[in-house]
Amino acid sequence: MNTTKKQLILYLSCLYFVLGTPLSYSQDQKYVDSILKVIPSQDYKNKISSYRRLFVEHLYVNPELAKPFLDSSMTVAKRNKNKYLIASTVGDFGAYLYFISEYNDALIQQDIAINMFSEIGDKEQESVALNNKGNTFINVGRFNEAIEVNLASLKLKEELKIEYPEDGDDYWDESIAASYWNIGNIYGDIKNYETSNEYYRKAEVIYERLNLIDDLMSLRSNIAINYKLKGQYKKAISIFKTTIPYDLSQNYFNDAALSYDNLGYTYFLADSLEKAKLNYEKAIALFEKHNDASLKGISLRHLGQVFMKEKKNRQALVYFNESLNISTNTNSLRDQIDDHFELAKAYAALGNYNMAYENYDKHGKLYKDVLGKENIEKINELEIRYDTERKEKALIIKDSEIELLKVQEEKNKTQRNAIIIAAISALSILLLFIYGLRQKMKRNKLVKEKLDAELDFKKKELTTHALHLAKKNELLEGLKQKANQLKSDENTTNGYQQLIRTIDFDLKDDNNWENFAHYFQQVHKDFNHNVTKKYPEVTPNELRLISLVKMNLSIKEMANILNISISGVKKARQRLRKKMNLSTKDSLEMAVLKIN
Repeated sequence: MNTTKKQLILYLSCLYFVLGTPLSYSQDQKYVDSILKVIPSQDYKNKISSYRRLFVEHLYVNPELAKPFLDSSMTVAKRNKNKYLIASTVGDFGAYLYFISEYNDALIQQDIAINMFSEIGDKEQESVALNNKGNTFINVGRFNEAIEVNLASLKLKEELKIEYPEDGDDYWDESIAASYWNIGNIYGDIKNYETSNEYYRKAEVIYERLNLIDDLMSLRSNIAINYKLKGQYKKAISIFKTTIPYDLSQNYFNDAALSYDNLGYTYFLADSLEKAKLNYEKAIALFEKHNDASLKGISLRHLGQVFMKEKKNRQALVYFNESLNISTNTNSLRDQIDDHFELAKAYAALGNYNMAYENYDKHGKLYKDVLGKENIEKINELEIRYDTERKEKALIIKDSEIELLKVQEEKNKTQRNAIIIAAISALSILLLFIYGLRQKMKRNKLVKEKLDAELDFKKKELTTHALHLAKKNELLEGLKQKANQLKSDENTTNGYQQLIRTIDFDLKDDNNWENFAHYFQQVHKDFNHNVTKKYPEVTPNELRLISLVKMNLSIKEMANILNISISGVKKARQRLRKKMNLSTKDSLEMAVLKIN
C-alpha cells in the first residue's frame, strides 16, 4: 500500500471512527469558507473530498446542516461512477443516520457500504465499516452481533498486516489493539469479565511494545474494574496501586480520584473497612480540589456505607445527607434515588422510623416519576410519528385531487386524448388506493405500538404503586404490632432491636431501584445550538459529552454511549472544563444545567 493511498484512506476513515471514538473536531468558519471557495475549480475526486470534509465539519454541530454536503458528495460520485467514492459516501450516509439516532436505517446503509467495499476489494475500509456497524449494534443492545462484526473487522486487519508488511507492524498493531479493546468493552457490558480481560490483555501487550503509556494505564484500569466485579480483589487492588501514581504524575486528577474510589470500593467488598475509608477520603479530597461535585457525592455515599457496616450509623447519616445535598444541587435524580435509599437504612438503624419511611417513600416516588416520564416521552414520540404520516398522506391526496381536476379539463379533447386521460386516471386511482392501503397498515401498526406502549407503562406504573403500597402497609402493620409488644414488655431492649431488624430487612429486600438503569435512555434535541453559541470553542465531541452531562448519566454510561473507556470520559471532562473556563470552584454539572 503506497503512502498516498494510505493517507487518503486514513482521512476518509476518520468519519467512520467518530461513531465510536471521540475526535478533536471543531467547526472553523474560516476553514469552511476556504473549502467552499476552491470547490468550483476542483476535479471530481477532490470535489468529493471537499464535500466530505464539510460533512464531517458540520456533523457533530448540526447533522441537518451536514446533510446537503453529503447529498452533493453522493451526486458527484454517482455521476462519475466511481465505486470506491460511492461506497464511501454510502458509509457517510450511515454515519449521518447514526447521529440522528435512526439506528435501523443506519445498519442498512452500513451493510450496503460493507458489501460495496468487499466487492472492490478494499479490506481496510471494509474493516472500518464493520467496526461502525458494531458500534450501531451496541447502541440498540445487540451485543452478540456487535461482537461478531468486530471480530470480522479484526480478521480483516490481521489479513492486511500480512498483505502490506511495508507499512510496518506498528501501524497495523495499533489498529488491531483498538479492536481488542473494543471487543473487551462489549464483553464487559454483558458481564463476561473473564473474556473481556482476555481481549484487554491482548491489547495490553501491543501498547507495552509501542510504549503508549496513556492507553496502557487506561486499559489496565478497565482490567482492574473487571477483577473487582469478579470478586478477585487482590488483583484489582494491585493494578489500581500502579495506575493511581501514574495518573497523579500526569496531572490526571479525576482519573486518580476515580481509581481511589474504585480501590476503596474493592477494599469495602473485601471487608478491609479502614483501607476503604482511607481511599474514599483521598478520592473526596481530589474531587473537592478539582470541583467535581457529582463524583464527590458518590464517594461520600460510599464512605457512609462503610460507617453503616461498622454500625456507626450517626456518622453514616452525615455522609448520606451530604451526598443528597450534592445530588439535589446538581439535579441528579439517579443519585437522589440511591441517597434516599441509604438514608432510609441509616434512619431505621437509628430507630427513627418516621424518617426511615419518609426517605423510603421518596426513593419509591422518584423511581416511579423518572420511569413514568420516560414512557410518556416514548408515547409522545409515537404520536409525532403518526401525525407526520397523517399529514404526508393528506398532502398526497391533495396532489391527487389536483391531478384529477386536470384530467377532467382535458375530457373535451379528441377521443384519443380521452382514452389516454382515462388510463392515467385509472392508474392514479389505483396508485392512490395502494398508497392509502399501505398508509393504513402503517397507521394501524403505529396505533398498536402506541397502545402497547401505553399498556406497558400503565402496567409498570400500577405494579410499582402496588409494591410500594404493599410495603408501606406491611411496614406500618409490623410497627404497630411491635409497638404494642414494647408497650406491655418491661424489658424493651430485645423488642427494640427486633423492630430495627424488621425495618432494615424490609429496606434491604427492595432492590427494584436497580432496574431503573434499563429504562433510562433519552435524546435531547435542540441543545447543540445553544451550547455552541455560548461556547464556540467547544469541539463536537465535547458537545456530545455536554449533552450526556445534561442527561445526568453516569461516567460508565457515558463511556458505553461514546464507546470509549471510562478514563477517556474523565480526561474529556477535564479538557471540557478548560474550554468552558470553569474555575476550581465551579461545577461542570451546574454550568451545563444553566444552558437552556
